[in-house]
Amino acid sequence: MEVNRKSAGAAVAALWRWWWGELRALLPRRVFPEREALVLELGGEQVVASVRAAGGRRELGAFALAEIESAGAFPRELRQERARRDLELVLPPGQVLAKTLDLPLAVEENLAQVIGFEMDRHTPFKVDAVYHAFRVLERRPAQGRLRIRLLVIPRPRLDAWLDRLAALDLRPDRVLAAGEKAIDLLPRGPRAQGSAAARANTWLARAVVVLLVAAALVPLGYLRQVVVVLNHEVSRYEGVARQVEELQARHGDLRQQAEFLVQRRLARPYTAEALDELARVLPDDTWVQSLELSGNRVDIGGLSESASGLIERIEASPMFESVSFSAPVTRDRMGGAADQFRITARIRRADG
Repeated sequence: MEVNRKSAGAAVAALWRWWWGELRALLPRRVFPEREALVLELGGEQVVASVRAAGGRRELGAFALAEIESAGAFPRELRQERARRDLELVLPPGQVLAKTLDLPLAVEENLAQVIGFEMDRHTPFKVDAVYHAFRVLERRPAQGRLRIRLLVIPRPRLDAWLDRLAALDLRPDRVLAAGEKAIDLLPRGPRAQGSAAARANTWLARAVVVLLVAAALVPLGYLRQVVVVLNHEVSRYEGVARQVEELQARHGDLRQQAEFLVQRRLARPYTAEALDELARVLPDDTWVQSLELSGNRVDIGGLSESASGLIERIEASPMFESVSFSAPVTRDRMGGAADQFRITARIRRADG
């Protein structure tokens, strides 16, 4: 009976270690700033593996990805390390776009929505074509400014790596970029390993298995103690799962609001941008006396020493199209050398 007690105790201890690891993954990183991990650094078709622990980093060696895929599984040593630790995937620098942005401090409360809304202004991509993550580098309250570090990777590129690892039964807990700190690119939607609710269901299934084994090995009194402890922990985990589901629902609402704002922005160009572009393309010998903006139509009136060349200069701008004189060019009535003109143009839509 003593042997049975020890076996049951080991099973319960193993279950506790697993549950504690899952709970740590849900807590803020500042609570556990340096989790142990099996680190896979990608470089072309080669994977460099190491273990990061509290005592430092231990190198495991370099492996050819083609050979691993041909064998259908990672080497046994790596699978054993993965069973005990988080899996951290590190992408090479050339596959991730990194930018430092300077933004108004007032946007910090809705920083994620603002970055998604402005994605095509700061990168060559639209927000729904990439996975992105960021962290705050510096706050300057005196200047009202905020510096952030933004990482962006096209969705097909990261999906391809995740699919190759999934075929080998490996699913990362974090996806980082080489040379960047604490910015996790792992998708938190359908591609993620699962929500807290899904993890809770898995935990419950494993708990049932452990209870079945314990029923055959331990006295009924000891089993009742285990059940009490497990029920208490299940109740705590269910509360976390409900909070996550509520956050997911709120995330969906915020995404719809952000998409609505994006569509409004695409449908209506910015007035300030149009004025800035006109100031750039019009020559110094031109004076604007009147300017009207209506929707995406702009009407300009004024004097110029070379009015005949204005059409060509405005049409050369990527912001304007359908440029033409809306009235004949006439000589200045005051007897000067300038021509009096009126020009109409259309502002191109941002998505066109």
